[in-house]
Amino acid sequence: MLQANIRFTLRFLILVFTRSATIDAFCAIWHKGLRRIWNLPHATYCALLPLLCGLLPLMDELACRSATFVNGCLSSDCDVVNFVARHGVYYRRMLSPIGRNSLFCCRRFGVRLSAVAHINKSFVWAHYQSQLSVSYCRTVYLLLELLFVKFGNFSVSCLSQADITYAVDSICISLMCDVFTVYVIFVLRVRF
Repeated sequence: MLQANIRFTLRFLILVFTRSATIDAFCAIWHKGLRRIWNLPHATYCALLPLLCGLLPLMDELACRSATFVNGCLSSDCDVVNFVARHGVYYRRMLSPIGRNSLFCCRRFGVRLSAVAHINKSFVWAHYQSQLSVSYCRTVYLLLELLFVKFGNFSVSCLSQADITYAVDSICISLMCDVFTVYVIFVLRVRF
């Protein structure tokens, strides 16, 4: 089982960090699947999806897994694995798949190559959350609450299902919609 996971990870790392069309297609399929699960419009901004789902962005997740793999190789007890990993990361760099992956991760998360060992899940989460603005988080949490109302987990007696769907669609399509904007949308929709 472990060997199958390692083989899958290695294949995936080669695909991911060459930025081929395959990984871009995979990301597009991933976003479509998340939109379908949440029953969101097709024009929903992809930037809303990670925080809405409580996940890291897909490329951050893959880079984190790659960094974890690299760190595992660099701290391996096996002398051959340790030597090959260190040589690839610190000397061969762009001529080695493990070196390219390390550089990609370091650039993505803004750390030096010598600090690649600091990249882990909590570090990546902190890096991702530091890039989010307060208004963006409020927008996503508003959308999440409206989705809970839409799916029947919460209830709001003053809004119809059509109003909720309209608000969800408006927020998904206009990325930085806030509470005031939703209020204005409802007022304009009720009046006209």
